[in-house]
Amino acid sequence: MSKIFTLRDWIYLPDAARHLTERFNEPVTEQDVLTLALEGRLTLSIRFQSQVAVRRAERVNERPRGSLGGTYLSIGQEPVQFLQLSPVVSYVDGVLDLPMIGGERALIRAREWSEDSTWDDITFDEILLKDQQGCLFVMLTRKPIEEWKEPFQNNENYSMCYELPESGRLVVRTQAIREMEQSLDQHGGKADLNSKERTSYLNILGGLLALMLEAGPLGKTRSGYDDQAAIIDGLLARYPGAAGLSKRTLEAKFAEAKRTLSGRAE
Repeated sequence: MSKIFTLRDWIYLPDAARHLTERFNEPVTEQDVLTLALEGRLTLSIRFQSQVAVRRAERVNERPRGSLGGTYLSIGQEPVQFLQLSPVVSYVDGVLDLPMIGGERALIRAREWSEDSTWDDITFDEILLKDQQGCLFVMLTRKPIEEWKEPFQNNENYSMCYELPESGRLVVRTQAIREMEQSLDQHGGKADLNSKERTSYLNILGGLLALMLEAGPLGKTRSGYDDQAAIIDGLLARYPGAAGLSKRTLEAKFAEAKRTLSGRAE
């Protein structure tokens, strides 16, 4: 784990892919990170360079008959979610999460599908944002200034936004990555050791093996085992049926450990 990862609250998408590549010990692309977000395994966020206009949205059980379209939204298909919008226009900036229940999901799916996809892609659903307290917001875009009415924060001066602004860049909160990694560990999906960790463990194993077989002052080995075969027999006798402790596996791991320690690992 890099020092920058432990110090930052968020990292850009390419950095998230590099971190997961090291963590999982296999290649992870930016498209893989987007897929994890679409599957609900990882929370994706967006960092805004400047303020964006929003209206707060709250979930409600149903949309009243005859309600105005600018007051309520219907999100999704099955099941449909209803959101009631605040009449007040406010502004947010910094890092906000993408809840993946509105138009933002379609835009991320388009970008996942094609590396050439840009924010020029447009969705037919409203784009939603979520802050760290769990509050939902619907993004707005400003109408041409000649159409404005006073006061300037009148919600009639804004319309729903169906594309992400160019000033927004995808990021992933480091806490979101930690939570996904912890979830994998808890469900038996612990990531493989990265190359540095694997080399460390092999060096420890090779060093212990060498010490056990090193001759003492009286010509006997320090451990009392005459050779590697005797060590393997002793392990099998003391821990019968233990996972990973078979004669074939121990011989292969001991050989790999000795090669790694001597600097001749392939």
